[in-house]
Amino acid sequence: MEGTIRSHDEKTRDTLKTNLVRVAEGTAAAHGCSCKAHIEAGYPVTVNHDDQAELVGDVTQAVLGEDSFSLMANPIMGAEDFSYVLQHVPGAMAFLGVCPEDEHHTTAAPNHSNLMRANEDSLKNGVAIYAAMAMAG
Repeated sequence: MEGTIRSHDEKTRDTLKTNLVRVAEGTAAAHGCSCKAHIEAGYPVTVNHDDQAELVGDVTQAVLGEDSFSLMANPIMGAEDFSYVLQHVPGAMAFLGVCPEDEHHTTAAPNHSNLMRANEDSLKNGVAIYAAMAMAG
């Protein structure tokens, strides 16, 4: 059996890892079986630094206008290698928003789908924000 463990914080993730092993071994024993549970750590939780997220918002609004930035109402459980960077360097991960104008972002194919389409005109916004962030930092 394989799966992925994702959570919003490392403490919960550690609890899940411990309890998954306990449940797997207990379930196997209850059925007269045994199991070997192996959990690979995988990517750490991606946690933005508050001051850097605020800076991204300020820079984005300065470059693209006041309505160009919003904080996500709820965290997501994406697995991201950028989380390793954030463990050592203050920063924030932001979504550019490249959904085509003829689609709604809630129903459009996600980024890692072979069906994903991008509004390529919005890519210049990402370049502008990267440049402005480098100059602000």
